[in-house]
Parts: sequence; C-alpha cells; structure tokens
Amino acid sequence: MDTKPATSTDINSTSKASGQPPSRMHQMGHEFYSTTCPVLCDLADQWAATRKISPRAFLNAARGHYTIDGVARALWATPGIVKQYIDSLSDDDWIIMTRLVGHELV
Repeated sequence: MDTKPATSTDINSTSKASGQPPSRMHQMGHEFYSTTCPVLCDLADQWAATRKISPRAFLNAARGHYTIDGVARALWATPGIVKQYIDSLSDDDWIIMTRLVGHELV
C-alpha cells in the first residue's frame, strides 16, 4: 500500500484507448508553454498536475475512488495528469497520502 501505483510516461493526457479529448487542465498547460498536442504533452500534464491539483482535492477524490481513472474523473482531469501528480510526490508524501486515503489506487 505504501508504494506508488505503476505509471507510464508514454501515456499522455489524451487517452489512446478511450479516445477522450484532453482536459481543460491539460490545455492550460499547453497555453502556458504556447504549444498544442501532441507537442510537449508530458510537460503540459506536469504543469497541470503541479499547479492545478491540490493535496486536499486529490485526497477527497481518492477517498471516493479506487482507480486512477476514477480520481481523474472526480478532478475533471485526465489519468495522465493524475499520474504526473502522483509522480511529483516524494516517497514520504505518497506514504502519508495513501494512509490518509485508506486504500490503494490501481
């Protein structure tokens, strides 16, 4: 439970499997860097994750959902942005976060 869920850097914010469009958070990252998809999508997600998801919002979303996709829907984000947020946490912060959430994310 104290280990971060597996994330992949090759999954960008537009879910290739679902074909869903990028989120507003992702688009704001592109606006910040003056780019558009598919250029610098990972960077746009990093920007969105670190500036648009607060620890409180993540905790509230994660307490009600057991998957990264569910958390993303609750935050009006994409799974890629949620994964970037998780990756941005230190190992110690992730341990605290999972203990506060009370269950693992898959």
